Amino acid sequence: MSIELPQMHHFGIVVPDLDGAMDELSSQLGLTWAPVRHGERTVRHHGRLVTTDLRLTYSMEGPPHLELIGEARGTPWEPTGGGIHHAGFWVPDLRDTGRLLARAGMTPEATYDAEDGDLLGFAYFTDANGCRVEILDDSRRQSFDEWLAGGPGQIAGISHTALAVPDIETAMSFYGNALGLTWARPQQRAISIRVAAGDLTTEIRFTYSRQGPPHLELIEGAAGTIWAPVNGLHHIGLWSHQLEIDAARLQHRGMSLEVAGLSRSGRQPSGFTYHRSAHGLRVELVDAAARPAFERWFAGGDLR
Repeated sequence: MSIELPQMHHFGIVVPDLDGAMDELSSQLGLTWAPVRHGERTVRHHGRLVTTDLRLTYSMEGPPHLELIGEARGTPWEPTGGGIHHAGFWVPDLRDTGRLLARAGMTPEATYDAEDGDLLGFAYFTDANGCRVEILDDSRRQSFDEWLAGGPGQIAGISHTALAVPDIETAMSFYGNALGLTWARPQQRAISIRVAAGDLTTEIRFTYSRQGPPHLELIEGAAGTIWAPVNGLHHIGLWSHQLEIDAARLQHRGMSLEVAGLSRSGRQPSGFTYHRSAHGLRVELVDAAARPAFERWFAGGDLR
């Protein structure tokens, strides 16, 4: 069985020292790099869920681009000894293409964790000779292209505005009726954050309007936290393609860091940051790596 994949978009290699590999290949090949993405990723790898902090970048030159991925043992990004890890292709229908690859004798290796156990976001497939192919859901390509086009530290446009409310169901009913909005499934999460006084974990409930962008976020938080109910706008939110760089840039420009999200391992910033201007405006930067998950949530799925 033959499968016609689109033009190869990139080829990837796994490296023990991402920064060193970037410097070496810049010197040797004249390549320049997109801002390094650094975030916690959970994937299903040979049927087992694994979570790791992953660092990666792409050459600005391409296609085909060169992807560099920092090695992570016990994950799909094991050290490869310098060889090609995979060839990557955007595909219009991830699951249909995956079924075709499986029929052709390739074995699914890794993907994001979907509720129905099928492919989500991307997938690695390997053949009997160890050749690995990555297929990527074409719906994510706009975010990827924005990242490449932005150069170091790109902040995308306004994603959402937010209200901190005392009761989320009451607010959903009011703003739904007043503005004709419908809502993604409300979420309840224990959020770990770093503030000036130290690290803490607090419970919040939140939802977003399905209409947008910009979306309207409603947050119900505890008194004494940053998400305590307030009158008026709580914050505006923007996607960030390099959270650490963009957060540092906002601080340098006079927007003080108010809150940083913490990963399970205690790394920060992770996921999001809040910044405050001298005029009182609060801005949230949200890691754009989460954008596909939010878009699935807006479409009626769960937020994972």
